[in-house]
Amino acid sequence: MSIITLVTGANRGLGLGFVKHLLQQSSSNIVVATARDVTAATDLQELKKKEPQRLHVVSLDISVDSSVE
Repeated sequence: MSIITLVTGANRGLGLGFVKHLLQQSSSNIVVATARDVTAATDLQELKKKEPQRLHVVSLDISVDSSVE
């Protein structure tokens, strides 16, 4: 059974670490990783290239209402 996990602030630091850990933990894990500027999140984009079916990268800034809708 697949587990889907949402990780906010995934472009660096703890968020990026959580994404890496979740992808390594199980081949059935699916991760939705969010960052304010996904184009600047180079490490996250590299992971996406390696795991295109399991990692979904989404632009999200919780301080902007339209980004959350």
